[in-house]
Amino acid sequence: PAFVCALDRVVIGVIQAAAQLQILAGKHISVAGYDGIPEGEFCQPSLSTCEVDNFKSGFQIADMVLRQIGGEKVSSLQVLGEAKTQWRGSTGPALFQSAALADLINQLN
Repeated sequence: PAFVCALDRVVIGVIQAAAQLQILAGKHISVAGYDGIPEGEFCQPSLSTCEVDNFKSGFQIADMVLRQIGGEKVSSLQVLGEAKTQWRGSTGPALFQSAALADLINQLN
């Protein structure tokens, strides 16, 4: 099974919760995040993530809010940005299918 989280900080929580059940990210499950926090490289295992330019994104969001306040239609306020994928240790070929992982978790409880 694979878990994709909106934030790398959530990935860290998933990895910790899985470890409490003796399930290893990158081996038994794959876990990836989105935002590319620098700390992710130093986690165990290191986090796979989609790295984004948070400063640029924040600037664009503020600009869109101001444009909306100025009367611009919300439907025209969109920006598509790029994210750079960093494949690291928290992803890999999972050893279990979902049902087998569920059985393992039930055995451990």
